[in-house]
Amino acid sequence: MTVLLFKKYEYIKVKVNTVNLKIDGYLGPIQKNREKQNGGGVAFYIKPGTDFNIVNELTFIQPDEIEVLTIKIKIGCKLHFITSLYIPPRNTKLQKFYESLENMINKKYTIDKNATYDILGDFNINLFNSKLCEDFFENSLCNGLLPIITRPTRITESTSSLIDNILTNDPTNTQCYIMPSTISDHFHVILSRSTIKQKSKTLESLYRPISDENIECLKEQLSNFNWNTILSSNDPYYVSDQFLKTIQTSFENACPVKKQKKGSRNHNVPGLTKS
Repeated sequence: MTVLLFKKYEYIKVKVNTVNLKIDGYLGPIQKNREKQNGGGVAFYIKPGTDFNIVNELTFIQPDEIEVLTIKIKIGCKLHFITSLYIPPRNTKLQKFYESLENMINKKYTIDKNATYDILGDFNINLFNSKLCEDFFENSLCNGLLPIITRPTRITESTSSLIDNILTNDPTNTQCYIMPSTISDHFHVILSRSTIKQKSKTLESLYRPISDENIECLKEQLSNFNWNTILSSNDPYYVSDQFLKTIQTSFENACPVKKQKKGSRNHNVPGLTKS
């Protein structure tokens, strides 16, 4: 079962073997179980006093394909959507997952297009495999999400893999960590997000316009980049880091942050920003 612990908008992904586990100081488990199978399912543990609701439109299980549980948390006037996700190992229907991901993003935008959206889970898609990595990043970025874990999340005596990740549409004011685990062969994946609103000393705010022209510019930059300079390396950690940096740099160049006066029309569009 995938579990998220919530504390001051800091949540940790771990794996446990029992549905009935209780954790002192947390509500839960708030869970979505498999209906016709033993074990599995996804869940949240949440700090008492948190203003949250389950998002039924973004909560579902497709047997042997994907398991999803989503909550929305209100902090001040801001909504934050958080999804706990699990994809079974050796899933050969990854295209269906990418279709589900697109549907999830579309449904989320119909509810609140400006809310932050974080998806944490055991994707069982090894991003140290160049083809899988390419497809995963392409589909994530096309949906306005950035994978922010670039180091191994599962290590054995002979292998290492990056199969747990965090996707977010707003990597600003965030920090992510990987922490070793004694209760699973997967490491903990942690995302900490600051929700303290800074007092503005100016009458200007920042926004990132996303347009068809920006997207075409981004495509052109990525097409013209010499990927062999990265793919020629035999170091998977170097390849993963450089791939992410190239995507971030190209996005910043194609879709630069601009300023607008407060009170003017809101141009904010959920997208990628430099973390």
